[in-house]
Amino acid sequence: MVYFADDADLNKRLDRGPPGTTLTAWFEVNKSNHILADGTPARTLLYADFPRYFTWKAKKKMWYERKAGLAIGRMHSVHPNSHNRFYLRLLLNHVRGATSFEDLRTVTRNGRTVTYDTFREAALALGLLTDDDCWRETLKEAAASQTGAQLRCLFAALLLFGEMHEPGKLFEDFVNVSFS
Repeated sequence: MVYFADDADLNKRLDRGPPGTTLTAWFEVNKSNHILADGTPARTLLYADFPRYFTWKAKKKMWYERKAGLAIGRMHSVHPNSHNRFYLRLLLNHVRGATSFEDLRTVTRNGRTVTYDTFREAALALGLLTDDDCWRETLKEAAASQTGAQLRCLFAALLLFGEMHEPGKLFEDFVNVSFS
């Protein structure tokens, strides 16, 4: 969501363009065909793997190749009810080297390239939603950080909106999850 003050000059804001984010900066690095010091093309990295090889400079809103140290990337979990963001996150965990949001929605299968209108359609075309693996991963991530009540609410949301193929099996897989 984007908020503006009542007295903000929106034309001036639009002239500056959108603010840089870690995601849009990832697109820019991928466009530049950057090659890492070890010879690996940056475009072969998933978005979540980027912090292992790059550092984010917030003031400049740019990624710079990591010179030393180690970092583990982590993307925030997204509830399936948030629809578009959920499918965007799903694609970011599976699509390497995207250069734009449109590129994330573009799928090539059997020599045919199609740009889908939504992230969900692209995820379907990539086969990311054909079985319950997506929902299994969602529940596994949630089980690591949420309470039992939160997990039950998530499962209920998945039942309502998730288009699960075998909800009973998923329930059996997670019914005895222990919380530490």
